[in-house]
Amino acid sequence: SVPTAEEQLQAAPTKMLWLAGGIGLTPFMSMLAAIAGTPSAHCWDAVLALTTREPEVLVPLIAKSLGTAAPKLRLTIHVYSNKPIPSFPLLPPADELQVTFQRHTGRIDRSFFGKVEDLAQRRVYMCGPEDFERAMLSILGERGVNGEEVVKESFEY
Repeated sequence: SVPTAEEQLQAAPTKMLWLAGGIGLTPFMSMLAAIAGTPSAHCWDAVLALTTREPEVLVPLIAKSLGTAAPKLRLTIHVYSNKPIPSFPLLPPADELQVTFQRHTGRIDRSFFGKVEDLAQRRVYMCGPEDFERAMLSILGERGVNGEEVVKESFEY
């Protein structure tokens, strides 16, 4: 049988790119908790890139945001820091939750964006200090992403 338009919409994952500078991770933790807590047939595909001076604090918070639910989520996490980055905490086994975790030294740079699968099809969300946002918008612009379409939540700190 041919799937209905609604079934096709639910089968196609919502693709997002989340860019977080330090405490700018906060809204993404809320988004993860909302996705994890929503019993839905909808699929999600999120790439989270976090640059931080406190990976030992923020990495466990990402895992905690997922809770114990098993959403239909493919989450790729890239953590950038000049400090030692802990391993991602083990999560309970779940058939429909796929988490990939990668550590990087330094800050998010141009080469990262070249490796983001389906960058042009992803909705981009960003939160962090003004300098971080300005740098990310510049690189995204070089990659053909319209800065006006990027959803921004700013923290002035």
